[in-house]
Amino acid sequence: MNNLIRNTIAIDANVFVHMFMHMIDPDNNPYEHIRALLYRLRKAKFGILLDESRMIAREYRKHVFPCFLKTDDDDTKRLLRYWFRQENQKIVPINLNDNLMRAIKSIVGPSKGADRFYVYVALKEGRILVTNDRRDIWSNRDRLLKIKTRPRLPKGADILNSKRAHYKLTRDKL
Repeated sequence: MNNLIRNTIAIDANVFVHMFMHMIDPDNNPYEHIRALLYRLRKAKFGILLDESRMIAREYRKHVFPCFLKTDDDDTKRLLRYWFRQENQKIVPINLNDNLMRAIKSIVGPSKGADRFYVYVALKEGRILVTNDRRDIWSNRDRLLKIKTRPRLPKGADILNSKRAHYKLTRDKL
């Protein structure tokens, strides 16, 4: 666990899964922008945000690792190994009863456990969440980004889909 990583980002498991689906559903990953995004973030030495309760890690194990095991592409395996090495992870403490989590639960809903944790770590750290979850997260983006808590959350948080994150990285710099 490396809590000293300077540049960190939260990445929903669905982004990793969509990277594998470009042959099945090219709309999820046109021009393989997700792979390009993940490679550029790796090159810039970004780390990934995880929660101390391991909800996000369980989500990765459930959805991403089966894709990893099925692929025979060594470049993709190396890319995913980078993101899942402990030294490239920042563990964020979670308080299930604080104002931030209560506000997130009221917007995202109580049955969406991992989705709430992605939003929580990004907002708590003032970092970007990359997600392709249109229904539970992306559709509530504006409301989530307007959450006010005491103490105040760090500035810089945003919620982007993978296409927008790729564009922002290549144009504006994350």
